Amino acid sequence: MLNRWNIIFNVLVMLFWIYFWSSKDRKIFFNPYLSSIMGYTSKALNYLRPLTGQLSMKYTALIAMFLLLVLRAFLKPLFHGGVSIGFLEWNLSVNSIPIAVAFSFVVFIKFLIPFFALATLYVHDTEEKCTSEETVFFILAKPFSFLTRNTRPIVLFVFVFVLLVVMNFISPLYESANGYMQNKVGFNVVLMLISTLYELIGVLSMLYNFCIVLIIFSWISLFTGSPNLAAFSRSWLYFIMGPLKNVHLQIGPFDLTPLLFIFGLQILHRLLANLLLSSFMHMLG
Repeated sequence: MLNRWNIIFNVLVMLFWIYFWSSKDRKIFFNPYLSSIMGYTSKALNYLRPLTGQLSMKYTALIAMFLLLVLRAFLKPLFHGGVSIGFLEWNLSVNSIPIAVAFSFVVFIKFLIPFFALATLYVHDTEEKCTSEETVFFILAKPFSFLTRNTRPIVLFVFVFVLLVVMNFISPLYESANGYMQNKVGFNVVLMLISTLYELIGVLSMLYNFCIVLIIFSWISLFTGSPNLAAFSRSWLYFIMGPLKNVHLQIGPFDLTPLLFIFGLQILHRLLANLLLSSFMHMLG
């Protein structure tokens, strides 16, 4: 479980990550959701450029990402509780700077996985076909979103599985009472496959929480009379709901369709999570 400082680090790195991949993408500067973010990031990079020998803004962003991730490696308390991917969890139990740096990079990569999954669910093959909302997911998921929509699920699954394999090399696995991993390659592979699936279905929980926030915003807009907040929450809810946006179960001023949608998300996530947990525990005996 990531603490709040880890999340802040990831968000800061994410800002430079977005700039690195999209600095020449003019569409981002006209996106209503990302234009101001890119503006503030550009200002920060202008202050940092003299420290990099006046390198381009793109490569200044790359250096800023690297330095932030290395800095986190020296702050071991940020990794208190370990790093988890699916059902598996690792502990930074050795005082090794290279392993701490590897941990820091893995934590950021794990932070990106839900955005890669969102691109798989919602984003077209090319940015030109994307709406403003799709463009946000397309840009947040770069370079993964450069893949075609048909190949994204397979590549994402392999990516998370390989990440699990790498973690087994850079840090010892937390041991439970029975011990998770054994000296059996096939057994360990199956455990990592189950954990990969569990990590990926986490995007459903992310969507659920995001929709909850949007619904609260929409209700606030009704009582405050804020058209901007109403338009923001409505456009994102309709985008997330897909074809269900055309179904309206109205009671007075309230549309109950988003509530039914998030209820369905929650049920689906619980069913899949319980199924995978049962499989995982069955493997452990």
